[in-house]
Amino acid sequence: HYLALWNKGDDHEIDDQLSSDWKTKDGFETVDHFLGPMRNLMGPIQSKTKSGFYINKSNGKKLARLTYATTFEKGTGTITLALEQEDGQWRLAGMNIRSTRLAEAQLCPSCHHQNEGLGSLCGNCGKPLPMMKAAGF
Repeated sequence: HYLALWNKGDDHEIDDQLSSDWKTKDGFETVDHFLGPMRNLMGPIQSKTKSGFYINKSNGKKLARLTYATTFEKGTGTITLALEQEDGQWRLAGMNIRSTRLAEAQLCPSCHHQNEGLGSLCGNCGKPLPMMKAAGF
């Protein structure tokens, strides 16, 4: 469901599906600043295959982790969704995307530092990261 919303580009609907913890911690602004630029960088999802599923209970919360091998328009990657059950509904509690394209975008062309974050400037030398800036980060 969440990955279908990725292609649809309806970040407000995704915001409605966030866990209360994520809404309290980050809220729509963070989701909006992450999903739009990430869609620009990776393109729409072309296909996905579930490659992992894990469910457990911790501190009275029911949690799940779903992992998908994903083909995007502009490359391949892995999406991991963290879900939390609230009032009988599964809510999005986190999202992680790993891909060669993202790693390339985070590599500084000036000093060759591999950045971890989603900023448009290198954390080491402060120079622009062109692919990240072009994507809207």
